[in-house]
Amino acid sequence: RKTKEIQEQLSTINEFTQIDSTPSAFEPLDLCLLLRDFYSGNKPDINVSGVSFELLLKDDHPIVIYGDKRKLVSVLQNLVFNAVSFTPEGGNISLSLNKEQEFAILRVKDTGSGISEEDIPHIFERLFTKRNNENSNGMGLFIVKSIITEHWGTIEVASELGKGTVFTIRLPLCQQHLC
Repeated sequence: RKTKEIQEQLSTINEFTQIDSTPSAFEPLDLCLLLRDFYSGNKPDINVSGVSFELLLKDDHPIVIYGDKRKLVSVLQNLVFNAVSFTPEGGNISLSLNKEQEFAILRVKDTGSGISEEDIPHIFERLFTKRNNENSNGMGLFIVKSIITEHWGTIEVASELGKGTVFTIRLPLCQQHLC
């Protein structure tokens, strides 16, 4: 049973499709702080839905990238609230951040219904959706991928039906001469 707050969050995600047309405001960003703020601001709404939400940070050292905070928050909103809508009560969603070589590795993992093997190649396509409601326009993951690409990053998905999904985002770390 999903709450009204979650439905409102999902409709604001649809509004984020307008972000595509706004100019970017790139600056050095500490992803640890960004994730902490996002987590603390959204944990109460997610927990109300009966889904456990956790933040996994390897250490307290800043992980700095060059990015647009507003756009990256909208990526998190889209991925996390998609996960909420496909994860049953008692399920789990985790948000994690690590550093691997010259990249920040951000993962959104859920124990939800998963994505079928035949759908995985299409989930980032414009207008692709498996939802049956009027609020879904199939633009969310397309815009997520566009934003990640704009940040010189990549996004991949791994999923198994009935077991859950993991979205993995790789963003280049800030180099001294850029930040």
